[in-house]
Amino acid sequence: MLQCLSNCEPLTEHFLSGAFEDELNTDNLLGMGGRLAECYAGLLQRMWSGETVVCRPARIKQLIGEKAPNFQGYQQQDSSEFMNYLLDGLHEDLNRVSTKPYIEEKEAEGRSDEEVAQERWDGFIQRDDSFVVDNFFGLARSEVRCDHPDCSRVSVTFDPLRAFMLPLPHVTTMLIKVTMVFVDPNKSVMRYGVTVQKSGKVCF
Repeated sequence: MLQCLSNCEPLTEHFLSGAFEDELNTDNLLGMGGRLAECYAGLLQRMWSGETVVCRPARIKQLIGEKAPNFQGYQQQDSSEFMNYLLDGLHEDLNRVSTKPYIEEKEAEGRSDEEVAQERWDGFIQRDDSFVVDNFFGLARSEVRCDHPDCSRVSVTFDPLRAFMLPLPHVTTMLIKVTMVFVDPNKSVMRYGVTVQKSGKVCF
């Protein structure tokens, strides 16, 4: 997961260039005093230096374990969950907001999606504003309709999110590649591809 994230060019460039240093928020109680951001920058420096073959991210795992005890120890963990904790930690260490104000969430009440979404986003970045938010966050539209015969109420809200969790499609077919080499040397080699059901049988 860390290798994949390190290939996210905007984020990696932000840390390798040292630009993150001007954004360190060491007073944020939800962050790690800038320690996670500095540690992640150091890991990226080693990974992209070309001078080392193996990089152990043990310190990053230890720091995240301080906030999320389920990542302590060496048992297998969910990689997407780890990524979420890492991005959250980096965000809080780089949060440009020192004091988070109270923001009241308002419902659409017939207003356009564009207006409601902009209002929600403006309120969100008054509390959470960082390079991570700039590049990884968006809004998800949620609509709830009252299904009671005497109720026609529709509630529309926009919620900040960092990632969509989508199921992988269940693949029921497979591709079988066949190369035909004839005894007759004058015949050209032929290559075929056949898509078949995984549970099926193929006879040649």
